[in-house]
Amino acid sequence: MIRKVSFLFLFLQFTDLSAEDFPIPKVPESIEIAGMKLRITHEAQREIQKDVNALRASEKYFNIKLDRANLYFPIIEKVLREEGVPDDLKFLSLQESALISDQVSTSDAVGYWQFKDFTAREVGMRVDSKVDERKNVVSSTHGAAKYLKRNNFMFKNWIYSVNAYMTGPGGVKPYIDQEGIGSDKLTITHKTHWYVKRFIAHVIAFREDVGKPHSEGMELMVYRQGGNKDLKEIAKKLEVNEELVFQYNKWLSYGKVPDDREYPVIIPIKGQRPKIPETRRNEEIVKRPNYPEKIVDEINTMSKTIYLEINDRQTILAIEGDNLKSLAEKSGTSSEKLLKYNDLSSSHRLVAGKFYFTESKRNKSGIRYHVTQYDETLWDVSQRYGIKLNKLRKKNGMEESEILKPGRILWLNQKRPKDIPPAYRKVAAPKIFKPEPPREIRPSITPPVQELPETVVKKTIVPVVPESKPQPIESVKPEETIIVNNENVSDNSNNRKVDVHEVSPGQSLYSIAKLYDITVEDLLEWNGLRKHEPINPGQKLMVVAPFEMSSTQEYVESSVPPPSGNERKHVVEPDDTYYSVSRKYGVDIGDILNRNQLNVDMPIKPGQELIIPSASPKKVTTPTQVSNSKTYTVQAGDTFYKIARHFNISVEKLMEINNKERPDLSIGEVLKIEQ
Repeated sequence: MIRKVSFLFLFLQFTDLSAEDFPIPKVPESIEIAGMKLRITHEAQREIQKDVNALRASEKYFNIKLDRANLYFPIIEKVLREEGVPDDLKFLSLQESALISDQVSTSDAVGYWQFKDFTAREVGMRVDSKVDERKNVVSSTHGAAKYLKRNNFMFKNWIYSVNAYMTGPGGVKPYIDQEGIGSDKLTITHKTHWYVKRFIAHVIAFREDVGKPHSEGMELMVYRQGGNKDLKEIAKKLEVNEELVFQYNKWLSYGKVPDDREYPVIIPIKGQRPKIPETRRNEEIVKRPNYPEKIVDEINTMSKTIYLEINDRQTILAIEGDNLKSLAEKSGTSSEKLLKYNDLSSSHRLVAGKFYFTESKRNKSGIRYHVTQYDETLWDVSQRYGIKLNKLRKKNGMEESEILKPGRILWLNQKRPKDIPPAYRKVAAPKIFKPEPPREIRPSITPPVQELPETVVKKTIVPVVPESKPQPIESVKPEETIIVNNENVSDNSNNRKVDVHEVSPGQSLYSIAKLYDITVEDLLEWNGLRKHEPINPGQKLMVVAPFEMSSTQEYVESSVPPPSGNERKHVVEPDDTYYSVSRKYGVDIGDILNRNQLNVDMPIKPGQELIIPSASPKKVTTPTQVSNSKTYTVQAGDTFYKIARHFNISVEKLMEINNKERPDLSIGEVLKIEQ
């Protein structure tokens, strides 16, 4: 018994000494995190304290995490500042991955901020066999910030935004209080989601200790001029440890850093810092005004100014009561610049609920095409994608006075080649709902010879139908009766009736191509994919060409050629287009249009008869040859797929011969056809 008491005494004495050497922070009754004043109930305090104790249980493992935080947080803090996200949300990365770049969860979430591949692509990250930006601390933090801002746009509460980071915006609803939306005060209780309580525990456990130098004196720098260089070359140029450069850049699986856009390369250094010139992008970010998080006036129950990035450009939400001057003051710019940035005239009246750019829009979008909807103007499209109005007009060869028609496919990333005419898709007309008026039959007028008997009145007046819920009636123009909306996915089992296919679990590019009677090469070309690039459930793929094919006969595949010298009649079916009819009969679209005195702007209707002229001899354009038969000079409108089909080789082989990593072409470029 004495021995047991002695052992217990020694154990307690050791525990007390350990607690002094390695004190564990206590969870307070109130704390401020991410600008939110949190009151924590006693029961929630006990739950959070358990998490804090667990995080601080081992001094060794705590210091390992703390060392990583002190190494990575300077970069994460800078990105969060640029994105306008509170600094405290950096602790979420520590909670998600312990700042291990290639950390993989049981649900296949990857990287510093634990993104699944399809969500990573949604927020602008590249995820494929060569590059996985989830493992890049700069790129993934930008992605996480955008995701958090998207949540905060809905909830106007950063703690709810943290909750939605784990559950999604829909899953967070059972855990939020409507009074908390837009408020900077919140009570944390035992009903608060465990993920939020664990986040608070990470803040309390680490906040007071971060900010110290790395234990080995290491720092991380960001190098942005790595395009078309491999990591070995970069390490040699900057005179840093090559092995460490590879270790801190696991986002690049192999090969050179791509040059299609800027990819930040992480440079670990010890001692003297190499001189790395700042890029123009960083200078622009530094010069951005420090936008206020709040405005003084509380209008329309909104107490915070809302900002959103569109096409990597900052925008501000106009609310009820805003005018040009007030919006300019809130955004830290002038009225003149606001008009210029948004392609507006001085007489324009701001519209509540629309976003306006507070810096110059870009010349192009990362999105390739847009199908114009009803009541949509070219200015609407330029605002939606963050493209300068004059650049959008030039990309599509449009005059300033030209009216934008519904269904027109607009080019957003590149200029439409001159040999490809404007193309159109059928889009759904807006539904007009009108209440059905009460039906009433008025009594017939008879000469006032005598008062009509009561029985006659009863026979001539039908009781008025009592008012019920208004019955919607759809007002549709005759030529718009058959609609295919390229942004909605219909039943995939009825192939060729959809323009976009949503990938289901277990599907491959081959099975999707077979379903729609197209080739895998078509899918790769139309969706900007590389061969062997994985696809994911929920991903949407174009299953028809993103624009109508030009009249070049190389594209025409004749399946049922008409008898030579004879004309035929074709009755238009619901899913017919000019292109599908031309393919069916092996006749050029232009010949069909000319014979029927039509143009591509005039839609065809079910039941309409088309005269199909006899097929003219195919005029396959012979590629321009340079010096010998083994090269080809790229012309306007050419693609890798088009050239590969002409020379009967695969796209992959053509890219391999020409040492191409991406299917990018320039007019006048000379390609090798054979090695």
